[in-house]
Amino acid sequence: MTEPIREVVCPITVDVLVGSGPPPALASELRYLPDDPLAVTIQLGEPDEGVQWVFARSLLFAGMFASTGEGDVVISPGVDEQGRALTYIELSSPDGVAVLRTHSWSVAEFLRKSEQLVPIDGEGERVDIDAVITHLLEETTA
Repeated sequence: MTEPIREVVCPITVDVLVGSGPPPALASELRYLPDDPLAVTIQLGEPDEGVQWVFARSLLFAGMFASTGEGDVVISPGVDEQGRALTYIELSSPDGVAVLRTHSWSVAEFLRKSEQLVPIDGEGERVDIDAVITHLLEETTA
């Protein structure tokens, strides 16, 4: 008997678009946990040394087809010189902006695997909204 899948982890390579010249490639990964069904995590670089960003899985999905997002995370589609689909991820913080580029096939594969655990638009069935509201109210009164 096989154990059920409890998370999806997909290695990806992102190009960090900075200045002119060839962009440096950075080994990274996308992670999805059904216990937090609305979110995905991108780990840039090694877990002990890199940076993590958490954002909505729906944003990643929508950004493959049209530029979407505002604030800290904006995701947009693109095409390289050979006509291959690309996904751009723009991350903003008080320290600056990073623009990442990866092949859309790797993002699509990650999303396909995550949908096997929790369908996109099916996250609400896995979230205890009452518990979330209670938690938020406790934080604002503390």
